[in-house]
Amino acid sequence: MCRISVKEAESHAKHRKQQACPFAGLGILIRVGFDVSGSPKPKSSFNSASGCDQRRLAAAHGKLMPAALIIGTGPAGLFCAQALASAHWPGSVTVIERGTRFDERFLSRTDWEFDPDAVLCGEGGAGFLADAKLCLSSDAGNQFEDDLAAQYPRALQDIDFHVYQHLLDLGHEIRRAEPNRHQLHVVRRRLSDLALELDTYPVRPLGSDMAAAFLRRFVGNLQNRGVAFVYNTEAKTIAYDRAARVYRVTAPTCGTQMEYECTHLFLAVGWAGSAWLRETGSSLGLEFTANNLDIGVRLEFPTFGGHQLKEAGDNPKIKFYDGHSYSKTHCLVHAGRAFSFNFLDHHFLVDAHAVRRQPTRASSVNFLYRIRPEHIKDPLQVFRAVSASAREYGQNRPLVMALTDFLEDEALPSSDSSFEPTMHAAVECDLSLVLPGRVANTIREHIRQLARFAPGIATREAVIYAPAAQWVMPRVKLGRNFIGPDAQNLYCIGDCTGLTAGVLPAAVSGVVAARDAVARLTGDLQLPLWSFP
Repeated sequence: MCRISVKEAESHAKHRKQQACPFAGLGILIRVGFDVSGSPKPKSSFNSASGCDQRRLAAAHGKLMPAALIIGTGPAGLFCAQALASAHWPGSVTVIERGTRFDERFLSRTDWEFDPDAVLCGEGGAGFLADAKLCLSSDAGNQFEDDLAAQYPRALQDIDFHVYQHLLDLGHEIRRAEPNRHQLHVVRRRLSDLALELDTYPVRPLGSDMAAAFLRRFVGNLQNRGVAFVYNTEAKTIAYDRAARVYRVTAPTCGTQMEYECTHLFLAVGWAGSAWLRETGSSLGLEFTANNLDIGVRLEFPTFGGHQLKEAGDNPKIKFYDGHSYSKTHCLVHAGRAFSFNFLDHHFLVDAHAVRRQPTRASSVNFLYRIRPEHIKDPLQVFRAVSASAREYGQNRPLVMALTDFLEDEALPSSDSSFEPTMHAAVECDLSLVLPGRVANTIREHIRQLARFAPGIATREAVIYAPAAQWVMPRVKLGRNFIGPDAQNLYCIGDCTGLTAGVLPAAVSGVVAARDAVARLTGDLQLPLWSFP
């Protein structure tokens, strides 16, 4: 069996599209990051020896150096690697990714059109690709508890400033968007009179183009600090060798059998890997519990309707209660484009993104109905049922319905703008055939009420796309700081845990897990929960 170094593996993955695989059929085995143990080395002393060299050194000294393997290059995986590098991790740090580099995830950079198969997987994950809003609220997008919940406000401020500074160094100043306090008081009162509840907070709206600029610099810095990245490599199986105290991860690439061996494993597989994690996690002792499911539609309307909604904030959560649960607005995208993407093999979702340098005449926002954990055992299964119906009616394409038909209101006013729907591949369908009755009825009333505050969202030209969703993952039972139940140096981080939803919460989980690994490795259990360079 042939062994190659991490650098050779990375080069092979990078160029595999340009030439035939030179290692095909050889059954390559990659051993990641063994070295002699000792005190943490200086930042400049990262080990880059091949697996063979590291095993020889380990045999000579009788002790193994910790090797960190991160699966996934979304916000959680990238910031986990950043935290390990900044803490002078004494062994190797390798990140493998099922998808491609960020710039390769687009079908067209002219129109910033996504490859539907590359939205959830690839460098930056879904959060940085789709609009890349940094929501600066301790209550948004997380289900953190105890110490982490207390530290989270500082954590998200630190990471937000880190992103801001990177872009500022590149000549791009992306300022925070936050509503005027006096204006917000008036808006809350107006919404309250309509039986609507507002939750709003500051947002730093990067857009897909600024996210691309940030990631190029961020990933380049990590590579310069010794972190190895291997793309187009999908993890298949994970096994833990208790005697050797190592994890073995098989990840075939280009028909070549590869196996990564590590002492510390960080699973940051995001939405794209949630089903795989559910299947694989049981062998690792992971348990899953019910979680919230937010499911619904995306409403697209002329930009002046977006201006009216933005009076409540750049990404306002406006809720409407129906006596059982509530519908909420989510992910307001102003002057952007709607798109669909593939999820869970043959299922799909709709979303939207904006390019700061290429505004459109369309704005859109999700209306999502919250189905609580006590009513469902597995949010993935409920989503699959709704998505299967949508897929059948749409013939594997997203669905669209005129707002006049959805609201059953032919008296909606016409718009004077030159608005046109931005998702041209959608198939017309009666969405009441797809959405559960209570979901459709509550969202319908929610739109009616919100249109009294922002009339521009409900015009004759407006359309509704489906299905849209959030929080579709079961919740993973984890120990403190995202460590697995057996505490065998296994961590689950990011959106695949069912504990985070968004760039900043996922990034924070990656940093916290990395710091926990460093604390356990060094024996310094008094290491502060949060510190960011």
